[in-house]
Amino acid sequence: MKKTLCALAALVSLGAISCTKNNGIDHSAATSTVSIALTDAPALYEAVYIDIREISVGVDTAWRTLNYTPQLYNLLDLRNGQEAMMGRVQVPSGDLNQIRLLLGDNSYVVADGMKHPLKVPSGESSGLKLKLNKTLEPGVAYKIWIDFDAAGSIVQTGNDQYILKPVVRTFSEETNGQIWGKVLPAEAQALVKIAREGSTDTLTAIPFADGTYKFIGLQDGTYHIVYDANQSTLYKDSTKTNVGVTYGKITDLGTMILVK
Repeated sequence: MKKTLCALAALVSLGAISCTKNNGIDHSAATSTVSIALTDAPALYEAVYIDIREISVGVDTAWRTLNYTPQLYNLLDLRNGQEAMMGRVQVPSGDLNQIRLLLGDNSYVVADGMKHPLKVPSGESSGLKLKLNKTLEPGVAYKIWIDFDAAGSIVQTGNDQYILKPVVRTFSEETNGQIWGKVLPAEAQALVKIAREGSTDTLTAIPFADGTYKFIGLQDGTYHIVYDANQSTLYKDSTKTNVGVTYGKITDLGTMILVK
């Protein structure tokens, strides 16, 4: 599939940017709390397992490592806004400028019933560094998501090898526009695709069995929605235009009923 059609978002929710007061924190210590979670947006693989060994955050010139148990995450379990909390850390207040993910050697993808190792290029073995620009205020708990584009991050070579070249983005509560909705009937096997006006990037959601879908971490703006039915079902596609998205708000599109 085209990688623009599947933004498989492995959301690493860095719990430090929801800007909520934490009464359990000593404000005089000038610290902030950061939490991390993982989520996904869908790709048409049967499974995409990412091996994350360590997570650390860079505040000013210092690194702090989260209390985190290394594990494999199947990104396809985390679609439609689902997320896996990965940990949190208390850090000195200041400028949060980087998040670093240390990837292990056990990542793999399942395609056509076959398990294929995901090779991590040597340049990523020292840690995947994500740039940020966020000032942490004393006594405030924050939440940041890391959106891991699994489909765009997997490169299949000519000799049937799979290489992991991570494509990620970050967003926070204040830059988290959302679209929710439902598409029926389930037998239409529809995908939901959205594109922001003026952008060539397309995100795709694979609805749950009940037809519900969700896009998170969207930029402010106007979007075009396509309900893309599986051609073999004989159901017709449908579209919505001029769908507005606002940071920090949920745009509920209700239920789209496809017909033959």
